[in-house]
Amino acid sequence: MLRRLKRLLWLSFVGVAAYVVAQRLKGEETHEVPPATEGEKDEEPPAIGPDYEIDESKLGGEVSQDLLEILVCPDDKQDLEYVDGKWLVCHTCGRRYPIVDGIPVMLIEVGDKYRDESLIQQPA
Repeated sequence: MLRRLKRLLWLSFVGVAAYVVAQRLKGEETHEVPPATEGEKDEEPPAIGPDYEIDESKLGGEVSQDLLEILVCPDDKQDLEYVDGKWLVCHTCGRRYPIVDGIPVMLIEVGDKYRDESLIQQPA
């Protein structure tokens, strides 16, 4: 029972973290942003889509082992492999989910962007 509660709490944490990351990637901050002054140019943040790119300098970061144990591919719900401290890889569909500043970006659109068919392994 306690194990289920811990898992539920971690899943809630992951959901909130994914939501915050998605909002920031979309440019919708979760707090008030002061209005731009004259002469300042509003820069459009990268939208998630075919042009989405990660900043390689921010790739990686420490991720809790407990979190890694419960994360699964959001599309096919299969286990993920932690690779090079920078990626979570699903060997069923070939999607790679980046870890940016220690936060796994668990969005299917991002996994599609970094999908590598050569990573797919056939079941034994």
